[in-house]
Amino acid sequence: MPEQVKARVIVEVVGYPKDHVEENLKLILDKVFDDKSFQITRKEVMPAKPVKELFSAFSEMEITFKDITQLVGFCVDYLPSSVEIYEPERMEFKAFSLSGLLNDMLARFHQYEMVTRTIHAQNLILNQKLQEIGAKNPFKDKQDTKKSTKKK
Repeated sequence: MPEQVKARVIVEVVGYPKDHVEENLKLILDKVFDDKSFQITRKEVMPAKPVKELFSAFSEMEITFKDITQLVGFCVDYLPSSVEIYEPERMEFKAFSLSGLLNDMLARFHQYEMVTRTIHAQNLILNQKLQEIGAKNPFKDKQDTKKSTKKK
């Protein structure tokens, strides 16, 4: 029988404005709290606070997962900023099981990569169309500023 895994996780949202950050964290946490495939044994939600020019809000939770596969699934689905496994102290894996777990995780990452590439390609086309009609790209100045302030 697979061994239960207990972990402390932090789910964080960073952005602007403050209301947007808090709303997005709430949306994510509503999904987490509605997910009955694991048991949340402790939760604490912190309000958004300023961090440089952005806001950061997070929730720290202790969750019991039925096995390591479920924990990895949680990580891929909810992208926590931190995971600390505190029980069990040691785990043993069969190579076949670990390979399956890694392949499932990699398949998800490849899906995310395809979405990212598609959005990037669409963005390039939109920028080209903006240039063709003589419209100004509202993000171009911000991108140029970031490039010029990077250390070389």
